[in-house]
Amino acid sequence: MRNNGSMRGQTLFEIVIALAIFSMVASILVGVSLGGFTALTQGGDHTKASALATEGIEALRSIRDGAWNELRPAGGSQTDAVRGAIAVSGAQWVFNAGAPAETLGKFTRSITLDAACRDRNTRAFQACTNNGVVPDIHTERATVTVRWETRPGVSNAVTRSSYITSWDSKTWTQTDWSVSGRAVWIPTTIGAELFASDDGAVDSVVSGEVQLKKSNFWILDNTFNWSTLVGGNKKNFNGVDAVNNKVWVVGDGGVVVKYDGSSWSNVAHTLGGSSINAVDVLSATDVWMVGNSGKIYHFIGGRLIEDQDTGSHVWNSVSMISPTLGFAVGNGGWMARYNGLDWVTSQITPTAGDLYRVSMLSPIKGFVVGAGGKLFSWNGTAWSEHHTGRESWRGIDIFADGSNGWVVGSKNILPLVNGQWGAASSPPGASDLNAVSFFNATKGWAVGDRGAIIFWDGAGWTGVSSPVSGNLSALVVNTSGGWAVGVNGTILKLQSVNDYFTIGSLISSAFPLVGISPVESIEWDEQIPRGCVECLVKFQIQTSSDGTTWFPAQWMGPDGDDGDTTDYFTRATGHLIPHIVNGRQWVRYRAELTGDGANTPILKEVRIQYK
Repeated sequence: MRNNGSMRGQTLFEIVIALAIFSMVASILVGVSLGGFTALTQGGDHTKASALATEGIEALRSIRDGAWNELRPAGGSQTDAVRGAIAVSGAQWVFNAGAPAETLGKFTRSITLDAACRDRNTRAFQACTNNGVVPDIHTERATVTVRWETRPGVSNAVTRSSYITSWDSKTWTQTDWSVSGRAVWIPTTIGAELFASDDGAVDSVVSGEVQLKKSNFWILDNTFNWSTLVGGNKKNFNGVDAVNNKVWVVGDGGVVVKYDGSSWSNVAHTLGGSSINAVDVLSATDVWMVGNSGKIYHFIGGRLIEDQDTGSHVWNSVSMISPTLGFAVGNGGWMARYNGLDWVTSQITPTAGDLYRVSMLSPIKGFVVGAGGKLFSWNGTAWSEHHTGRESWRGIDIFADGSNGWVVGSKNILPLVNGQWGAASSPPGASDLNAVSFFNATKGWAVGDRGAIIFWDGAGWTGVSSPVSGNLSALVVNTSGGWAVGVNGTILKLQSVNDYFTIGSLISSAFPLVGISPVESIEWDEQIPRGCVECLVKFQIQTSSDGTTWFPAQWMGPDGDDGDTTDYFTRATGHLIPHIVNGRQWVRYRAELTGDGANTPILKEVRIQYK
């Protein structure tokens, strides 16, 4: 017999179980449904983020196609990472370095440009922190990162990276500078040899090289105005001396002129008509002069006076040790000694003959040379004679140590080495030499008849090109340069005692771009002597719309148009050029070379990249 109550309980239990199962299934179905919706939403976000990242890369390529130097700021380190954002300006993409990440709805997009560096030898890409690598200014590693928040406190990101290169840019390359005076670049068979001008201190005669010019050469100085003299006639110059760049020159007829560092002026017209043969400059305000008819003159207190008339003596040379002690020598073996008050005359020896030059180093060390091969040395109390033969010695320069130096004369030169006189030898060109002056033990010059100039380089004497053919009578060389004087008012100037000028520059021809174009980068090949810290090659840039009016008005370096000319492109491996010069049709550069006087950098090739 059926129990209806029991059946009702069982049915209720089944219903409860069924509801539980249904709830579980429903929960699962709802979870699956919600998860699928979330996944669908996140998948859509990821797709959009990927599209934004790709758009960022393509925008950078678009900017590159317009102008390579619009990507990275020209100033600063070429290896620094550059962070910024892209934007649209004038229907074109632009990259704003330093700008914060873009906000694009729920997304943010940031861009980083990392410098690409290559091994100096293999050119393989390497980390910029490695040794032996150089930045590749034609390549950037671009990274675009897009971030968004999937739920509070949880974010996701998509990153795209790509190397971007200036593969389609053109290059103006210059490898030779043999033809100057060409303001405009003419693309001919010698087109690569053009430049506009230089400052006279660079040398481009060697094909494929620009370097600092040799500076130890002599030029004719015609800047003295002879019309300031009575009669306006040129006179023979007999003596010259200088302290730094303050130069005094004396000559026939009592002529005295001086150079103050910038120009020549007349000090005395005639001094009574007596010729002056020699001058010794103690300072810019204390100068002694000697000449014919026994005259000894003194420039002191701003006035040139006759200090003493010693009678009929012909004085050929004077050497002052101090304001109160000095010696003069002249014909017939006569000497005059200054004691601070008077010049006291005496003969060195009765047979000394004519004496032409005296060189006093101290109160106890001095030398005199003259005719008949005579050499005399002073020990503080007496003169000792050193006879060398029959030569006529006319010039002497003994170094500060008192044991080394040179004597020059009629077709002969004589060394003093470690206190001993060496053997006389014939100078280059077998010239009659009248004067010698040394800058240091390895650098000296001698001058003589028929414009002769010879140079000592520490190993031997060589002939030097002379701008004159008349006789040269006197010479002085110091740290400010050198001066030689001679007949008919000749004044020669030594450009520099250095082997090379220490600074020089040239300006290129104006190069025509292909229409209106950006000028993107500059790089060059150079050769720097080992150990020359001062040696450097550097550049500045200008562009123009018409090849005549240049922008900026002043030469520009990596700092752009900042109102001065003090910044330069200095890295031979390359610089980006500030984009403010873009959009014109002409470009030119100014190259500047600096050295230490003994060495010169060498420029071998210049490359300017443009569109």
